[in-house]
Amino acid sequence: MRLIKKILKITLFVISGIVLTLLVLLLYISIRKDDKEIRKENYEFNSSLSFDLEKYTQTINIENEYQNILVLTDIHLYGIFDNKVYKYVTKMVNEQSPDLIVLDGDQCFTPFNYSAYKNLIKFFDSFEIPWAPVFGNHDNFGKATKDKLSRMLTDSIYCIFQYGPSNLDSAGNYVVNLSYLGNVVHSLILMDSNDKIGFTGNPSITKEQLEWYEWVIKGLQNTVNPNIKTTLFLHVPIPEFNNAYNYGIENGSIIFGGKGEKTCSPKENIGLFDKIKELGSTVSIVSGHDHLNCFSVDYEGVRFSYALHSGYGSYGSKKIMGCLVYKVYGNGDFGEVIIYYAG
Repeated sequence: MRLIKKILKITLFVISGIVLTLLVLLLYISIRKDDKEIRKENYEFNSSLSFDLEKYTQTINIENEYQNILVLTDIHLYGIFDNKVYKYVTKMVNEQSPDLIVLDGDQCFTPFNYSAYKNLIKFFDSFEIPWAPVFGNHDNFGKATKDKLSRMLTDSIYCIFQYGPSNLDSAGNYVVNLSYLGNVVHSLILMDSNDKIGFTGNPSITKEQLEWYEWVIKGLQNTVNPNIKTTLFLHVPIPEFNNAYNYGIENGSIIFGGKGEKTCSPKENIGLFDKIKELGSTVSIVSGHDHLNCFSVDYEGVRFSYALHSGYGSYGSKKIMGCLVYKVYGNGDFGEVIIYYAG
């Protein structure tokens, strides 16, 4: 009888501790840091807006025959006790010597996202390499809103993040052009795939973002080159990732990697892939979000690729952790390879 009472007492103590911790975290998150002024500093988008390459995009030069882009995703920093992740990422950066680093979402998943981003910015700036992040569905969970996180990113020394349109109910929709010998040869389209309230969910881009994507592509085609090639980076994979994988299996055309879980795409298909095929510019889509998927396959004229899970802060297998190395050549073509760094 005494043993039962003791077990019940310990159980009640543990449950009370968990409830108290959750209440403290909810209170902490409710006092959110924001910076609404950043919206006022950026442009309002509408489909009739005249496209201006210099005003609405930014350009970096390909110094050699190709631009070596290191793509990391789902680092999942906590804001505390992240030294192991930083050592892991440092190894990849040092060995791959990239010209540009793209972070494809879920840089953190923590109530302490303000601290996580503060440390993240200091860490990536230390490499003195341009880096371009997009938000994932978990970055917004915490004390700092996307507007606040965006301000932190734009104040960074080497981060080339741009807030983008102020009226799309998302943050970080922007364009990075790659120029070779004075000519833009390839453009990177970075999009916020949004987030849902709670710990899980596979959110979708909005119809307004789809309109922005079309405006960008047509603008690039009209001002740069009607045959301009583009790569789309967004965290949550679009529904056609599953179709692409099945096609690759049926035709024996998987370029590399494999599938270890279901494709975690949004239930609603907003029609992004149809628009991609219609406009004929985007030759590659790179996503994260699914920690156990890491395949690459050509499907209906577009390369579908996962970047590798690059951190320890969530589920996954250490055997398939690492990075995606993405190369853009002076003629606008691209190449890629997945690099496994066992965690």
